[in-house]
Amino acid sequence: MKMFQEMSQIELSGLLSLLFSIPLLLVLIRNLLVSKASIHWPKVSGKIITITDYGAEYKFKLTYEYVVHRKPYQSSRIMFSTSNIYHKHHAREFEKKYKEDQIIDVYYNPIKPTQAVLEPGRNNGASLGIGFFSLVAILGVLAIYDQNLFLYLLNQLMQLFN
Repeated sequence: MKMFQEMSQIELSGLLSLLFSIPLLLVLIRNLLVSKASIHWPKVSGKIITITDYGAEYKFKLTYEYVVHRKPYQSSRIMFSTSNIYHKHHAREFEKKYKEDQIIDVYYNPIKPTQAVLEPGRNNGASLGIGFFSLVAILGVLAIYDQNLFLYLLNQLMQLFN
């Protein structure tokens, strides 16, 4: 506890930004890597069993089933993202593309068949998220180790938005 009491407010905020950004950054990187790997996954036929349509302006979720080596599985992942519920522009797109009882191609991870996707190689723009959270993590490190550089860079960023 004494260590935290001796830290300045900037150092504490840097530590908090690291604690916040690094787990999210790791999830985004994982999604990006798995998305790229899914291009090479084997495909099987599957069937959409439920669609929860909140209206294309809001949210969209579906569940599909597929069989790998005579074992049935279910998934709701259309593409790799941080959620299985898709919002706004994806919802409109998916509402037009997918219908209940539709036969679809399912791409599954041969090492972990519970992991499947309908649109391999696609993600929800994780690259932009990775860039943002990387910036937050870098600023967090600078806030802890070089406050002058942190304040200078923060000032330059603020000037971009003013």
